[in-house]
Amino acid sequence: WAAPGGGEPGVRFRSMVGKGRDSTGEFVSIAGDQVVCKDIVKSSIRSPFERDVVQNFDSFETLLDYALLRLGVDTDSLRHPVLLTEALCNPNQCRQRTSEILFEGYGAPKVSYAVDSLLAYHHNTPPGGG
Repeated sequence: WAAPGGGEPGVRFRSMVGKGRDSTGEFVSIAGDQVVCKDIVKSSIRSPFERDVVQNFDSFETLLDYALLRLGVDTDSLRHPVLLTEALCNPNQCRQRTSEILFEGYGAPKVSYAVDSLLAYHHNTPPGGG
């Protein structure tokens, strides 16, 4: 999707995480499109975000696992830099915690952050226009 002329993203899903127990009593966490398919977690479906800011980092990590799985990442650590978009004035604490998860948990070589609205403006503004 990041390639020129990519059009629509190749992977899209809702930022939702559900937790509960399956029929065998095992504790499970599911994310994204899986949430709508499972009866076991309907009462515990939540987004890790509140007003576009990460509040629940355990659920955020579950969501990252799901996203990377859907993107086809099947290695122990990430081989490419990660670019995350964030809301304007995102608290530094959220950025620090997210960076910690990406560097320590996923072995990301580099992490960059960008304000989502500015990236959208840059993408949708013609060259030389304003």
